[in-house]
Amino acid sequence: FGVTGLGTEVYNIGILTATSADITGDFDVDGHTNLDNVSIAGVTTAIGDITISNTSPKLRLVDTNNNDDFDLMNADGIFQIVDATNSSNRLRIDSNGTVDIPGNLDVGAGVDVTGNITATGGIDLAGDIDVDGHTNLDNVSIAGFTTITQDLDVDGHTNLDNVSVAGVTTFAANARFDNTITAGGSAGT
Repeated sequence: FGVTGLGTEVYNIGILTATSADITGDFDVDGHTNLDNVSIAGVTTAIGDITISNTSPKLRLVDTNNNDDFDLMNADGIFQIVDATNSSNRLRIDSNGTVDIPGNLDVGAGVDVTGNITATGGIDLAGDIDVDGHTNLDNVSIAGFTTITQDLDVDGHTNLDNVSVAGVTTFAANARFDNTITAGGSAGT
């Protein structure tokens, strides 16, 4: 067969069947192309959408010089970011919009919530808590100094170990004292 042309000619040859091909220049394909197995060493640029179709399509991100590796996947309509190295879900977004983060969530600039916050475990606040409006607290334990700048209304029995009153004290009903009362320097019962 020999050499055909100098490499700059254009040939319309129809169907080409080859066991291997070494193409050193650009490869331009117009129309649909079905490639069974593609290995790309280098940068890939796509103009337009990339569609991955499968029963659980995923995009695998493998770091060749470090762990962990991650998968972005659609598992039965649920978007997940999976730590492939440790077989663990790191982020999950259900089709109804519910977001599940099984590990800790560190937020650097604050969290804005519209709606209720529900917690099933303890809440540890390192700073102040500012509550505007009515608040029902079922059980409060305060370790430290507390300042109440308005009236304190207590319904029910209250056990106070040590009370210091600076100002007027008014009792609307009977007051019982189980020890001596000193008033104006004179002791009485």
